[in-house]
Amino acid sequence: MRRLARLAALAALAGGCRIGTEARVPAGRTPRLIVAPESIAFHGRAGAAILPDQYLSISLDTVVSTRWQAYVNTSWFLLPTTRDTVPFFLPVGGRPAGLAPGSYSASIWIIVPTDSLRIPVTLRLDSAASLGGSRTRPSP
Repeated sequence: MRRLARLAALAALAGGCRIGTEARVPAGRTPRLIVAPESIAFHGRAGAAILPDQYLSISLDTVVSTRWQAYVNTSWFLLPTTRDTVPFFLPVGGRPAGLAPGSYSASIWIIVPTDSLRIPVTLRLDSAASLGGSRTRPSP
């Protein structure tokens, strides 16, 4: 719970942080963060170690080169990097090894000096039997 509070505080402070702006922004214009898609949903089978990666596109609504940072609040997905320069194409890898069947939710916070966004991430794991179906051998 303390980690979530810390992440929320970091996201709230993002507007006042200078991560590293390198280009000029027109006077009176604050660049807004654009992350697509707005959420990520993984679906798999309990017992799976790796699910196919999904991707986030990170950019700004104006041409500015700036740094971004990402924070997560779980260990069942992987971000190969948590900071770089905008624009960026960020893989998000589902890693549900050891999780029981059920639904899980988490968040990714993407932060730039002028904005921040929370991206909801969900995971639904079915039991191994529910996805595998029943297979019968044909009689000889």
